[in-house]
Amino acid sequence: MPKLTERERAIIGLVELDPQAPARVVAKQLRLRESAVQHSLRSMRERGVIELKSFIDVSTLGRNDIGIFFSLGLTRRKAYAKFMQQLIASPAVAVVHSIAGDFHFFASLHCKDLREVSKLQCSLSEWSDGAITTKAVVPRVKYIQYRRKYLTEVRSKEPSLVALVESEQPEISQEELALLSFLSKSNSNSIRDVARQLGIPHSTVDYRYHQLIKKKIIKGWFYSINYNYLPVQCYKLLVSCKQLTPNLHGQIAQFALEHSRITYLLETLGAWDFEIGVECENTSDVMAIIALLYESFPQEISTIRSLTELDIYKFDMFPS
Repeated sequence: MPKLTERERAIIGLVELDPQAPARVVAKQLRLRESAVQHSLRSMRERGVIELKSFIDVSTLGRNDIGIFFSLGLTRRKAYAKFMQQLIASPAVAVVHSIAGDFHFFASLHCKDLREVSKLQCSLSEWSDGAITTKAVVPRVKYIQYRRKYLTEVRSKEPSLVALVESEQPEISQEELALLSFLSKSNSNSIRDVARQLGIPHSTVDYRYHQLIKKKIIKGWFYSINYNYLPVQCYKLLVSCKQLTPNLHGQIAQFALEHSRITYLLETLGAWDFEIGVECENTSDVMAIIALLYESFPQEISTIRSLTELDIYKFDMFPS
């Protein structure tokens, strides 16, 4: 398995949620030469360690984020492959993961109308020939993404990116939609690079980009990290609560912000109340986090289920 150097870990730890930070600022914090930071970032991009992504809030586009967890009873290889091909190709589906635990798969649907959820469920049943065995539909109402704090020490002021919280839906032009679609799928390192790839003047692309920021559609940028370079296993903790007190959401968010192994927090509705993303080297570390959650919220949390993430088949922050 390829590994990151200590220098690379430290640099990613600083710029993961702030990829536009000047190299001189990062160099000063890490006591490195500016050229060393620039070389490391360029090397990691070229090796496929990191990829620049725009952080898009689909709630500003009038979309809901609906999570569908399900298990599949298909045993024939050809039938399984055909089902996966249809699921991944579905324009309604933004994310597809395989998981282990109470469910086999997770899919995220970005939809304007809940009837689209019903339509997708019918499609899943049709594609699998009725082989869906268990299922949970979980609307997601707030998403917070944290940097991987285990790469460097936890700071006093930790950055985060937040989505699914906007109630206003600004008008958006076809040109802005086209730029969003391109940004969500391209591997560009700057707006100037985007303009070059699109063959559009830099000033035009820059204006549309800043309009998307002004409208809170693009909330920022982040580096997506190739998991092959991280010596960790990813887990989803599904947290069900006995009672949701007025302060609980903030308390859970503070817990997640401060814990070095938590990478995201989702507030959800339905089968459970929170989904917490965790990255650890071994299962015993995950169990320690679960125990700490029970200890920290003894009156509020009733059950915590753990799912192991296996493969990512699709990830798209922009709905087709």
